[in-house]
Amino acid sequence: MPDILILWDKPLFWDRLFQEYGMFSSSARPEALLSSYLPPAKLILLPAGFMSDIYTAAAISFTKEKVADRLIQFVENGGSLLIFSPKINEPASFSWLNLPITFVPKSAVLKKKTHLLDQESFFCDGRFQNADESCTIIESDDEGCPIHLVIQKEKDTKKGTEKYTEKDTENGKIILSSIHEFLSKSYFLSLLNGPKVKI
Repeated sequence: MPDILILWDKPLFWDRLFQEYGMFSSSARPEALLSSYLPPAKLILLPAGFMSDIYTAAAISFTKEKVADRLIQFVENGGSLLIFSPKINEPASFSWLNLPITFVPKSAVLKKKTHLLDQESFFCDGRFQNADESCTIIESDDEGCPIHLVIQKEKDTKKGTEKYTEKDTENGKIILSSIHEFLSKSYFLSLLNGPKVKI
């Protein structure tokens, strides 16, 4: 049973890299989220280029309402959703996940240490705008703009509604990253320390 589900139209080299980390992953098309046969997972991953038909034939599927609803439900139930950059040449809104955040493309090579990687320089596809108090900024570019941030979801029991917050680490989370590198083993392990969640 996989800990990590990669959403793409075909298997990627990610599976081999996760194997080198001692982690078990599997790949599925986004539409598979609508099936009741997918096994539970701890982490769902959308690789860089998921919104571009240059990189994947499934690009149009990710932002469809029913697929997005299943991703949101996965997070609400305690799962982690890691989304890399859309890799398109124009700003991209994350409103399909009920987030106010916009990705703005701006390629750069950053020379800095970060716990997210095992190297001291890395490629970045862009930055995120409109990050508010519900976001925890983990890493920024040289101009102080967010390039890796976390939004966590908790239930507001007083109002009976769901809201995004960084306060409760027991709940699911959405991680947005424009870092165009394979993240460190220790970081992925930190995303896999919770229970598996039914998709």
